[in-house]
Amino acid sequence: MESSPGGSDARARSSSRDRTLPAQTSGPARKAVVDPQGQVVSVGTPGGSLPAGDWAVQAIGTDEAWLASHAQVGARLSVSERLWTGQGQPLQLSPGMTAASAGPMLLQNGRTAVDAVAEGVLDPRDLNDYTFSAYRHARTMIGVDSQGRIILATVDGIAGVSEGMTLTEEAALMRSLRAVDAMNLDGGGSTQFASYGQVLDDPSSSPLRPVGDTIEAVPNT
Repeated sequence: MESSPGGSDARARSSSRDRTLPAQTSGPARKAVVDPQGQVVSVGTPGGSLPAGDWAVQAIGTDEAWLASHAQVGARLSVSERLWTGQGQPLQLSPGMTAASAGPMLLQNGRTAVDAVAEGVLDPRDLNDYTFSAYRHARTMIGVDSQGRIILATVDGIAGVSEGMTLTEEAALMRSLRAVDAMNLDGGGSTQFASYGQVLDDPSSSPLRPVGDTIEAVPNT
C-alpha cells in the first residue's frame, strides 16, 4: 500500500542515533510500527522507542482515522513524498534546494497575507484539531526586511508570562519590526530561542521539547 493522506498528519522515521518517537499529548493520534520489509508489526499511541531497523508512521487529528483503517497489523505500508507548486505542478528538487514545513505566510510585500485555510493549517470543518491556528499560542516567526536582513522572533504562550499571539497579531508584530515578508514557523512547546547555549525565552514545555529542525544564525567569519 502506498498512499499519502492530506491535512494534519505527522510522520516520523527514526535515525540510527535516536530511536525515540515524539509523543502526542492531546487529541486523536495513532502510531504504526513497520519492519524493514514494509510490514506493519504493531499499532498504538505515539511515542516510545523503535526496535533496530524498524520505522514508524504517526498521524494526528483527522488523519488518525485514515491510519487506523489502512495501517493494520500485517498490512504492507510504504511512504512516498511528492511536492507540488501552488499551481498544482510537480516540483522537481535539485541538489542545491532545501525545504521546510512551515506556514502560513504572515506578510507579503509589506501587507498582511494570512490565509491559513488555503495553506492547510486551519480546516474550518475540524476546528477542534486546528485550535493552534485559531487561538493565541506561543509562536516562532521569521521575516526579511527591505534590505534583505533576516528577522527572527518568538512570543511565549504561558499564563502569567505572555498570552501568545494569533496569526494576524504575528503579522502586525513582524510589520512593526519592519519586515516586508514574513512567515509563521512552529509554536507551542516548540517555540524556543537560544543564544550561545542559553535559552532566552520561557518555553511552555518542561523539560524542553526535543525538536527535529532548527534555524541557526552563525557568524560568517
